[in-house]
This record gives sequence, structure tokens and C-alpha cells, in this order.
Amino acid sequence: MSAKLTKVLTVAEVAAIAGWDRRRMLRHLLRVDHETGGLILRNIGQPGRRPRWTVTLAALQQVAPQWFTDPESVQARLEALESETKHLRRLLSTLGRTVHDLTAA
Repeated sequence: MSAKLTKVLTVAEVAAIAGWDRRRMLRHLLRVDHETGGLILRNIGQPGRRPRWTVTLAALQQVAPQWFTDPESVQARLEALESETKHLRRLLSTLGRTVHDLTAA
């Protein structure tokens, strides 16, 4: 997601981004909002009328950081770590053989 984190979205917009049904997203956000003490959702509706909930991208990033992670960058980081692990295993193996040779002599 490459929008400004201060952008305000409706529940329907958040649901579309996540690929969820609007009602499912509303239930989820209401639950998370309750768990966080009302830090996620804002009611912009008229008093006494049905609520019109909105949420900022910054609030979403706090509760669902995985929605803001680029899968390609995660994959690249994983591949780099796997490569580094293989290199370190080779170094440890070489070091182990060297120590064995020195102690055997």
C-alpha cells in the first residue's frame, strides 16, 4: 500500500483493499476497536443516526501491519537470510574441521 498513512477510509474501502466482505470487515474492526479502547474507528455520522465508521491508514497499520508489507521484499529478505545461513554453516564446518585437526595433532 503506497498511500499516505493519514488518509481516511470508510469500512467499505478497507474491505475492498483487504478483499473482504464489508460486513465481515465492520465486525472485525469493531472488535479490534473495542479491544484497543476505541483507537481505531471514528464515527462521522450524525448523532442519533446510524454510525458511519471511518479509519485511518495509520490506525490500520497499527492493528494489521501485514497488510502494509510488500511480499516481494519479504521474499527477498528471506532468500538473503537463507543464503547467509548456508554461508555461516560452511564457515562453522570449516572451523570445526580446523579445530579437530589442531587438537588431533
